[in-house]
Amino acid sequence: MKLRLFLTCWILFSLHFATNVVREHYPAFTLIERGDFVCDRYAGFHSDIFLHTDGHWYIGNNVMGSVIAAGPLFVFDPLLDRLEEGRQEALAETGEADYDTPYPNRARFFRRVRAEGLDLRFGASAVITSVFLMAPLCALLVILVYGVMVGAGVPTGRAAWVAMLFALATPVFYRSAHLNHNVFLTCTVLASFLCVWPRGAAPREPGFRPMFWGGFFSGMSLALDYAGVIPLLITFGYLVIRNRSVVRSLPFVVGSVPPVLFLVGSQWGMYGNPFLPGQFHMADVNYTDQGWRGFGLPDVEVFFENLFSLDYGLYAYGPLLLLALLPVAHPRVLPRRERHFVAVLLAAFLVFQCCNQYSRMQWNSGFRYLLPLVPLIFLQASDRLATMPRALLGLLSAPLILHGWVLSMHRYTPPDRLAPGDDAPSSVVGSWSRFLQEGVDFPWLQVVRSTSSVPVPLGDSPLLPYLLLAVAGVMVAAVWRFPRRPRAGEDGPKA
Repeated sequence: MKLRLFLTCWILFSLHFATNVVREHYPAFTLIERGDFVCDRYAGFHSDIFLHTDGHWYIGNNVMGSVIAAGPLFVFDPLLDRLEEGRQEALAETGEADYDTPYPNRARFFRRVRAEGLDLRFGASAVITSVFLMAPLCALLVILVYGVMVGAGVPTGRAAWVAMLFALATPVFYRSAHLNHNVFLTCTVLASFLCVWPRGAAPREPGFRPMFWGGFFSGMSLALDYAGVIPLLITFGYLVIRNRSVVRSLPFVVGSVPPVLFLVGSQWGMYGNPFLPGQFHMADVNYTDQGWRGFGLPDVEVFFENLFSLDYGLYAYGPLLLLALLPVAHPRVLPRRERHFVAVLLAAFLVFQCCNQYSRMQWNSGFRYLLPLVPLIFLQASDRLATMPRALLGLLSAPLILHGWVLSMHRYTPPDRLAPGDDAPSSVVGSWSRFLQEGVDFPWLQVVRSTSSVPVPLGDSPLLPYLLLAVAGVMVAAVWRFPRRPRAGEDGPKA
């Protein structure tokens, strides 16, 4: 069952990949090309790449996500080199190309990348990191949620159904489309919690090894994003309260040290200071001129926008998660103590993010910053989903999955939410509007149509997305119809 769920999610997530080349790509490129994080070659490609006092260009965010992304990019580097060489050779003949888009920054970016012969390399890099990294990672999250429910005694059929709701009716689907450190952070937060949470019919306190790995994943959370300090501290506090001892929780602290050392070491190597992040060294851009380099006192407006905004709100992108707010008399999946842990983590994370003025930038990328909370909130909601009458669960599943699919298909974001008098629809409304007008489509296919200088076979046909969807459906059906190997103790095929 786990393998089938994993393959199903991998196929569906991969079909909806987006071609975004994001800031995490550039240090990954330079790590492969130069063996360091100096982004001189990509100066001007992203607003977070800045000129430092040593005369070199660096990215202004944590680079652990780029290190992870460098793995699949390194494997495919010979192919990427060949694509770049081929484009450079053909550049004189093909001439300039344009990007038919209402987003001027995207058009300017595409023209520059095309002029430097990097368009095919960048496009292929987006495919690689989306299909071979983000999609399987998000599929792994689905398997972890499924495993928790089965371990809590939920029947496998119901657990699989609920796990697919997690896959397709929460913002995990939306964020699986392209490289982003938010998914990495989501994986490490959930993995840390699962390592230290005693589960099973007769739960036992975790020993040194799971406690160490719990700390390691929490340390990774901090290395990926400074917001990771919240789950690290809350998880450690959960351990201390549960164990009634700081000493017994020290393996968690020991495990967190290696990734934290990487964080301070990488900042020392790039910025010359191990403790100050890139925002303290770069010029003012994207709210760094507000508060303490973008971080200030809690903002009530940002707090509620993070939850309810139709551009990036948690419940706008995942209305299913509202079920977690309903009380449960007899918790089955997530015990009462762990439900309190999730509530405290949610409150602390929300406060942290409403102090973070960068939260206001989510209108141009959709839901992001609260993603690390989604699996844990879903586990709270799954107590009701696991016991809900089958007919009611089916009635809820259809519109919730459709909503998640529409947002992931069309991925509409306002052209400029910051423009005075801007009257563009919100991300949710715009995505639904496109769906009702244009029907089924895919993010990458929209970009291919808008940037290709030569006709794409069937590219303009309205039937192509439906054909691709049918092919994915056949692949998923094959996954579920393939004979399952009997487990030990089961009867095999009879003569």
